[in-house]
Amino acid sequence: MRKLKSDSPIPLYYQLREIIRDKIISSEWEYGKEIPSELKLCDEFNLCRATVKQALDGLVNEGLIVRKKGKGSFVVYQKLNDNLLLEPSFHNMKSKENILSNYKKLIFAEYSEPDNYLKNILNLKNNDLVFQVERLYYVNNIPVVLDCHYIHPNWSRNIIKENLNELVIHKYIENNYDTTFNNYKVNIQSVLLDQYEKELFDFPEIATGIVVESLSFIQNEVVLFNRKIYRGDRCNLSLEFNSVSNKMEIINSKISVDTNKK
Repeated sequence: MRKLKSDSPIPLYYQLREIIRDKIISSEWEYGKEIPSELKLCDEFNLCRATVKQALDGLVNEGLIVRKKGKGSFVVYQKLNDNLLLEPSFHNMKSKENILSNYKKLIFAEYSEPDNYLKNILNLKNNDLVFQVERLYYVNNIPVVLDCHYIHPNWSRNIIKENLNELVIHKYIENNYDTTFNNYKVNIQSVLLDQYEKELFDFPEIATGIVVESLSFIQNEVVLFNRKIYRGDRCNLSLEFNSVSNKMEIINSKISVDTNKK
């Protein structure tokens, strides 16, 4: 591990917390790993037990580790590599109890009449209907993402015949129309969830969400509007940028999900 800097204005407990946090966030210490005991950390960093305990308490409060009485402290942070422009990269997995732990559930899928907002952003005609697909994503059996797609009628050919619970919308359009999405516009904001959304997420009365809205284009034609709502108490968003031709472009985006908070 990195060394602590005794001459730094940053408190020793906080330095230790950041060292351990780095190992967890970078996946060097993966989900389920037992971290060194308080006594081992005291010996390695030449710290008193109170300082080490303060560092670990902070990691517990962040939802990165959990203490198990008589067993030790374990990593409970899980990172999902989720492309904000496409569908969340969750996979059907069975837990040790043979129960699906990560999965998605189809809530709604049919042609519907768009509101004025959708008419404007999708450049729809007065009588056009959009194909709407709404799915709820679960991690460790906890609902964390509400994913809604609104597809322009020119690009929704035969989609209703597909297995919409598993379908990757962007790939379906690219494969069926032999084309590729080439441009996206993204908006991210924090919102208070409405009653319907709170009920889907099994939220308390006051709840916030992270809303990511994106428009997907093929050439200059808008094809798809997507709105993802991430649970504000479970999800954190991080973006990585790069400078390309004097412009800042996103090169990586990740959503981290904590399903161990109480």
